[in-house]
Amino acid sequence: MKKYFEPILKYKQFHCKELIPIHELNGLISLTNLFDTFWSLADVQQQFNENEILSGRLIEMYFVFCLIWSLGASVDDASRKKIDIIFRETEGTFPNKDTVFEFFVDVHNRTWLHWEEQLKDGWIYNPE
Repeated sequence: MKKYFEPILKYKQFHCKELIPIHELNGLISLTNLFDTFWSLADVQQQFNENEILSGRLIEMYFVFCLIWSLGASVDDASRKKIDIIFRETEGTFPNKDTVFEFFVDVHNRTWLHWEEQLKDGWIYNPE
């Protein structure tokens, strides 16, 4: 908690603008609810059971992912770039492409994977 939650919360309070302000407690509740959701996924549980040493790293990655989408989700676009910097300084394993908001946890490889990797080849957004 001290490594991630407190520094990011303070940074957000002093350097970022929220589209819809959320209270610190609501951010914490969102964080724990989101983390609980991922904790119960079958793929995640299987990975935890297979290798205890790597499980700690996987837990940390999911915690960071949930922190991004709980505390970081309410900021405006300009602040997302600022939040991206603090997350990268705190958790140095994100790929250099785009922002931390464009990545999710790849359970099987225990790495960050770009959301575009989930799209089928040739998929194009239809704005209509």
